[in-house]
Amino acid sequence: MPLPCNKAELLLNFDSAYSKLINELATIPEQDTRRPEIESKISTCDLLAYQIGWGRLLLQWDKDELPGKTAQMPTLGFK
Repeated sequence: MPLPCNKAELLLNFDSAYSKLINELATIPEQDTRRPEIESKISTCDLLAYQIGWGRLLLQWDKDELPGKTAQMPTLGFK
């Protein structure tokens, strides 16, 4: 998939990726969401939590950089 060239294309890519993720997650029985069966021996639930965490970090870095502040990477208080 080519990189988006503008905001509209970026949002379209996000929507497409989100739809694919939701459709894939819908195929997993609820009782299997905590089973560590993905490549690195993590569960579906852990993978989703990881993605949410990175999404929040990206939004925070963007928020910090917009007014000219230096973003804390990975984040303030990270151990």
